[in-house]
Amino acid sequence: MTVSAAPAQAEEQSDSWLLSYHDEAIIGFLEDEKIAVANHYERIDTLHVYADEDSIQTFFHHPMVDYIEQDVAFQLDSSFTEMASSVFDDYDYIDDPLWNMVQMNREDAVSRDLTGQGVKVGIIDTGISPHPDIHLSGGISTVEYTADYYDDNGHGTHVAGVIAGRDNQAGVVGLSPGVSIYSIKALDQMGNGHVSSLIAGIEWAMDQELDVLNLSLSATQDIRSLERILQDAYNDGMLIFAAAGNSGTTDPSLDTMTYPAKYDDVIAVGASNPSMERSIFSSTGDQVEFSAPGEQIISTYLDNRYAVMKGTSAATPHVAALSALLFEEFPGLTHHQIRNRLQSYVIPTSINRSTREYGFGISQYIDFKQEPATFDRLFGQNALETSAAIAREGWSQSDTVVLARHNEFADALAGVPLAAHENGPLILTRPDRLNDVTRDVLRDLRPKKVIILGGAEAVSLDVELAIRQMEIDVERVGGQNRYETATLIATKLFTNSSPSEAFIVTDRVFADSISIAPEAGKNGIPILLTQPERLSSATEAFIDSSDIDDITIIGGDIAVSSAVEGELQDYNVNRISGANRYETNKLINETYFKQHDHQLFVARGDRFEDGLSGAALAAANESPLVLVSQNLTSPTRAFIASRSFQRYMILGGDVAIEPKTVEEINKLKNR
Repeated sequence: MTVSAAPAQAEEQSDSWLLSYHDEAIIGFLEDEKIAVANHYERIDTLHVYADEDSIQTFFHHPMVDYIEQDVAFQLDSSFTEMASSVFDDYDYIDDPLWNMVQMNREDAVSRDLTGQGVKVGIIDTGISPHPDIHLSGGISTVEYTADYYDDNGHGTHVAGVIAGRDNQAGVVGLSPGVSIYSIKALDQMGNGHVSSLIAGIEWAMDQELDVLNLSLSATQDIRSLERILQDAYNDGMLIFAAAGNSGTTDPSLDTMTYPAKYDDVIAVGASNPSMERSIFSSTGDQVEFSAPGEQIISTYLDNRYAVMKGTSAATPHVAALSALLFEEFPGLTHHQIRNRLQSYVIPTSINRSTREYGFGISQYIDFKQEPATFDRLFGQNALETSAAIAREGWSQSDTVVLARHNEFADALAGVPLAAHENGPLILTRPDRLNDVTRDVLRDLRPKKVIILGGAEAVSLDVELAIRQMEIDVERVGGQNRYETATLIATKLFTNSSPSEAFIVTDRVFADSISIAPEAGKNGIPILLTQPERLSSATEAFIDSSDIDDITIIGGDIAVSSAVEGELQDYNVNRISGANRYETNKLINETYFKQHDHQLFVARGDRFEDGLSGAALAAANESPLVLVSQNLTSPTRAFIASRSFQRYMILGGDVAIEPKTVEEINKLKNR
């Protein structure tokens, strides 16, 4: 069961439009033409207007207009209408516990007292009907025929029960019964609606500061206004889940994904059956992020009844509810971090299946406190191969790749925030030529653009030419020296604004920069370089011309002297430093990664190559990175022993990080 886009059939549909503008004065011109403005979506500078096609045509090329698109109609597909034959009054119709809640490990969540308490979840659908198993916290109707946000169809009520069915010793119990649930009625009693109703509902969800949004609906068309409002909602901190669609076939290589699940800021959910196989109807494609139970799903329905249904719409609320449990369990994590953490909450038997069918796997709550830690090693025969292995681990495809030379660290020190900003890896290359290892990983990642760090002396023009011959655009970020290169990278991070804070590290050693890089990349904070004894002129000029107020110096007086700190007396300066690089690394991780016990990256502290590429992957996963020597130092040992990481990513082969070091980490974890 999914909501799908329907052809424009009603006459009013052809007269309903979404107009995006860049000058609000366009409203006056519309009024002059007697074009009615039904709604103003200020967050995305878009108007919902009614006009015949001849009238609206005059505005398609208006200088104040960005674009105009039709207000696409939505309707429920046939799989939900078939659900009526499976409606029943008595929950005893089927044995408890429900198979889907067993597979989702609901009892493990109960054992941890996790219910989603304090998490606000919105369901954009046909509304939610009053039901003994559901406690509504509020809602809104964005359809024209009623201000009532109750369900008059059944679809939204069924979705709500999966998420928030109350643990009231009767009926069904949802995966996260403690959440605050909100009904956003954007579809009518026949399951019909329009994009304009969805946008209005999403704006309301943002105004209510909801944490999670469930969209068990889909369209075959790419709708720009819908994508923009969802992007805004995600950037505001909301996790958004959408049904992948019910257009799947026996051939998973076909792209049958629907919108809005295809959008980057939306988590696409496919459906699986009790045998933990993809439901044959579940759509497939590169955007599938997770799968969840989507067949024989019993949940709440109209008139205090219950119903059975199937579809990716039934699967989606399972993962939305799982995210609510994680928001409660890890209250210090951002929505980005929860999204990343969901990747580990999958049934282990599904990890080797096609990502086009299952995404990261079939979702399931896991009590990691009871699970053994896993150790994975990313390595190659040399630094270039290890860098390529790290890139492939983090990205199956990336529109942008950041490239730096493998035998000098200076230009790459500030590059991790740029890689994170571009949602891509940082890959190492030979400075003089593009060798087969680097060429192959670029071919695998299929980037549209490569950003080279440093001038032609750092990475030669031959490398640039070879990349262009692969039909990849090349951009070079390089200044007269390493300090200027770092400021140019910082400028690229803030093309339309200015940073308010920055990290300053020494240019003489790499360890402090690698240690702070995951935090800098995670939060988009520039890394600026300085000489130990005085502030470099390029760095000073950049700080003076920016809106930076807060500066954190990484390292002690030997790395960045008190004289440099004195030159920054007009700013709020903080310093994180230990007795050596390993203690500084420990202090950084304790400061910025207090809530992160999921994954830890491990790199050598006296070799920069693996740590540079690894720091970019750590930033993408919003995870800390520890530095080790041939043995664990006391600060590193203390940090690892104080935490309960569930996955350790070892960067480099046995020569870089010896098996005995990994075994020592494992013993610390099991204490």
